[in-house]
Amino acid sequence: MNRLKEAVEARKAEGLIGPLCYSEHWQATATLRIETSSAEIWVFPWHQFVHSRHQAEGQLERLVLTFASNDIILCGTHLAELLEKPITEQRLTMLRPVPKKYQGAEVNEPFVMEILVRPVAD
Repeated sequence: MNRLKEAVEARKAEGLIGPLCYSEHWQATATLRIETSSAEIWVFPWHQFVHSRHQAEGQLERLVLTFASNDIILCGTHLAELLEKPITEQRLTMLRPVPKKYQGAEVNEPFVMEILVRPVAD
């Protein structure tokens, strides 16, 4: 096991940190904070959430969250796990990409490498 994975697992076992790329609340929340790969911060109201789409692209996955005015595009691994409860129950409070220095790590949780926000196509 690599050192990053060992450190993350140890801190999680102690209850000191949650997942690297996202946070969620035990009940539905009003907004979703997005920190993009270009260091922009967006806040989207969950009541404007329209739908999501997941697809595998080789070893990577793509997850698109569509809100009334924008698509949020996530690229990474294990992204389908976000659909189970954090997204379907609107418990997701924040998404951010993992810092580049950790992007070679192997983890068994949602691992977001890139986030883009773009206007919804007319």
